[in-house]
Amino acid sequence: CEKWKTRNAVLVLEDGGVKMPKPVMTFHEACLPAWAERTLVEQGYKEPTAVQAMAWPLIRVGRDLVTVAETGCGKTLAYALPVLIKAAAFWTDEANGLDFVGDS
Repeated sequence: CEKWKTRNAVLVLEDGGVKMPKPVMTFHEACLPAWAERTLVEQGYKEPTAVQAMAWPLIRVGRDLVTVAETGCGKTLAYALPVLIKAAAFWTDEANGLDFVGDS
């Protein structure tokens, strides 16, 4: 993990001595829903970027996160994908049991 962080120029500033989750090296390791993993692969993504590899485990456990990185390194997807996953789960009938106008 430390060699990977050095190779990818990742600096993690920890707060309060709380143990940090390990970065995810694959989309499967990130525990993404099948639809999200499939979409990323279909769009030509092979693996999470360094920012995504560090961000997704932190977001999953509810930690605060700030990233500073170059344009094009995957920051937007690092933040947006968890939001899209949560929104997709919220808006399914099974997830919230809502009845919609016109439903039988």
